[in-house]
Amino acid sequence: MLVHDGPDAIIYTDIGGLIRFWNSSAERLFGYSAREAIGRPLDFVIPESIGERCWKAEVEASHANSRCPNSEPVSVPVQRKDSRCILIEFAMYRDFDCDGTVVGLAVIARDVTKRIRDQPASPQVKAPWLIVQNNCAVGDRKERPTEASTGG
Repeated sequence: MLVHDGPDAIIYTDIGGLIRFWNSSAERLFGYSAREAIGRPLDFVIPESIGERCWKAEVEASHANSRCPNSEPVSVPVQRKDSRCILIEFAMYRDFDCDGTVVGLAVIARDVTKRIRDQPASPQVKAPWLIVQNNCAVGDRKERPTEASTGG
């Protein structure tokens, strides 16, 4: 039950990068049902450039028989099914079979939008939330949010 109903979104992809598991928290986070997500590529929800870079790093490490720690959490803006832009933090974890071959990848993600939205501006970063909104694009839906969809 923890995997299905836990607080974090859990997504499992096969070695080809296709989504094979999508828990109820992933449904809440991204707005897509398991039926809509399963069988689609990971870049359906994780921006292709970020997801591909993380996936390649994980696969390369596995080919080198590296048992190094899995990925550090990465923050990235994504666009939900309802077109709202949110910021997620995710990490990827390799799944090995009995022979030590990578057979898939687990992605654990959570919404960190509120934390970033509430972050005060600094001399280096004038408006962190605006940077997130201006960089919101996902997978095959590479459109940016409009002012109407972001309330701006």
